[in-house]
Amino acid sequence: MDPTKLSKNKMLLTGIGEAQVTTIGSFENEFKIDDENYSLTWHVVPTDKLKFEAVIGSDLLEQASISFTKEGVKFNKYENHAQLMQISAENLQEELDLRHVENRQIKKELEKLIQDYKPEKTASTDVTMRIILKDEEPVCHPPRRLAFTERQEKDGSSRMCIDYRKLNQKLVKDKFPLPIIEDVLDTLQEAKVYSTLDLRNGFFHVDVDEDCRKYTSFIVPDGQFEFNKVPFGLSTSPGVFQRYVSSIFRDLTRKGEL
Repeated sequence: MDPTKLSKNKMLLTGIGEAQVTTIGSFENEFKIDDENYSLTWHVVPTDKLKFEAVIGSDLLEQASISFTKEGVKFNKYENHAQLMQISAENLQEELDLRHVENRQIKKELEKLIQDYKPEKTASTDVTMRIILKDEEPVCHPPRRLAFTERQEKDGSSRMCIDYRKLNQKLVKDKFPLPIIEDVLDTLQEAKVYSTLDLRNGFFHVDVDEDCRKYTSFIVPDGQFEFNKVPFGLSTSPGVFQRYVSSIFRDLTRKGEL
């Protein structure tokens, strides 16, 4: 090795028995093990300090794994394989079967009607849940957290429940009015077509304000979490959800269609 090719940076190496030796320099070089090429930084020490021609350090483990067997030591080089996968996008549209409609004009009107009312995106609104407390006194011992329980449903499934009773006592209630059933019936008395809307998980469509998510904190065996969406159990959830629904369907409710 030509000494002029050695870098001038020196290192203090400590070996077995706390024996120390200062390197002369270092250099980059490729070498071959089991017919595989590797590249490492070699640190040169005086020949009287080393009984072997070279000692390979743990840096090699970044390029290969080492297996110890009865036959000896085997080096398995890591290979970076680039796998090319072809992904094709296809616009799938459900075809409307109107073969039973004989009138061509009616068929065209039906196709246009369905196309115009086909939802292209989810309706959005600026309504979020703001949690306002009557005071800043913690609802439980710090850190603020609530344990969860499981409630058995009639169908045998389990539903996670958070006990927010102490927090509910400190909440400033959302005064948004809930619909009165008599008013709803009066609005729909002349309707000819009725349909139902499943709002079982409707709360989970409403965002909790980012600054207020800390109040919904709860713990499970895997850690502590916060709700990003409106949770069940908070006394303000129904009012916030009604505000959200009223905002989303404002145009339809004003027309008396919902």
